[in-house]
Amino acid sequence: MRLRAIAVALACLACSAPAFAFTGAELIQGDRSFGVGYVFGVVEYQTGVLDRDNPNFMKVRNCVVGAKMNAETLYDVAVQYFHTHPKTMTEPAYGGIIKAIKEMCE
Repeated sequence: MRLRAIAVALACLACSAPAFAFTGAELIQGDRSFGVGYVFGVVEYQTGVLDRDNPNFMKVRNCVVGAKMNAETLYDVAVQYFHTHPKTMTEPAYGGIIKAIKEMCE
């Protein structure tokens, strides 16, 4: 039983590691459904968990919430950002998604 718990824990760690290192290019080339969920998760985290005392954070949060965009549209915004900023394709997708929503809200 203990060996099984260790195996499950290792499998979870192995599965979670690539998501952080996921690049913009991999996001665009990968499965759209996964990409939509990934982008939505990043946006949810960026607009819901960070510093509410920061005026820049609140500006982006209010913009995203006020836009009432669905997950598909947020994905399209991120993909468009990666296409218009090709240097970000090799960077972690997380950073490019955050930059995309900040640019959208300027």
